Amino acid sequence: MTPKKVRAIREVEVITDKKKIKLLSDRKRAEILNLLTKKEMTVKQLGVALGRNPGTVMHHLDRLKKAGFVVQVRTERTTTGIVQRYYRATAREYKFGVEEPARTATPPDRVEKVELEEVIRGLSAYGLTIPEDRMFDAVALLEGIIQKEKIAKATMPPARHRVPPGVKNSSEKVMHMFMLEMDPEYRRLRDAWYHFMMSFYARGNNF
Repeated sequence: MTPKKVRAIREVEVITDKKKIKLLSDRKRAEILNLLTKKEMTVKQLGVALGRNPGTVMHHLDRLKKAGFVVQVRTERTTTGIVQRYYRATAREYKFGVEEPARTATPPDRVEKVELEEVIRGLSAYGLTIPEDRMFDAVALLEGIIQKEKIAKATMPPARHRVPPGVKNSSEKVMHMFMLEMDPEYRRLRDAWYHFMMSFYARGNNF
C-alpha cells in the first residue's frame, strides 16, 4: 500500500527559508534527514541506526514532515500484523542559499564548485598555490566552511532593540563570528582548512 501523490525525489533542493534552515540546524533532525536521502526507512530502523528512542525519532520526523523535507512513501504489514510506515527525504541533497534560475543548464552545485575552484586558483597571486590533484580536497573544505557560515547567519537571533546604524554591521559580524565558534563542526573545518592551506603556503614562502 503506497500513499497517493508522493512527490518525486529531487536531486538538489536549495533552502532559502530561514525557519527551515533553523530546523535543520538541529543535529538530530539533520542526521535523520541525511539517512532518508539515501534510502526509505521506518521509525524503528532510524532509531536503531541513530541509537535513539523511536519516540524521539518520531518527534523530529514529524517536524521534518511538516516542513516538507520528508514524506511517507509506503506501508508494509509484518507477519505479526503490525503496519510499518516507510519514509524518505524529498531530495537527495540539500543546500543553503539562493536558488539558481530554473532556466540555467548548469546545476547550482556545479556552478558553486567551479567558482570556488577559480577562487582557490587565484590564491597563487599571494604565494599560495594549491596543486590541481588536491583541488577536490580544497573545494570540499571551503564549501563546508561556507555552508556553515550561511547556516550561522540564517539562524542568528533577532536584535532585541535598535542598534545605532554606525555599529549595526559591526555588531552583526561579531555575533556571526560568535555563532560560528559555538559550532564544533565549523571549528573542525576551520582548523582543517588552516593546516591544509599552511602546508602549501609554507612550501613557497620558506616558512
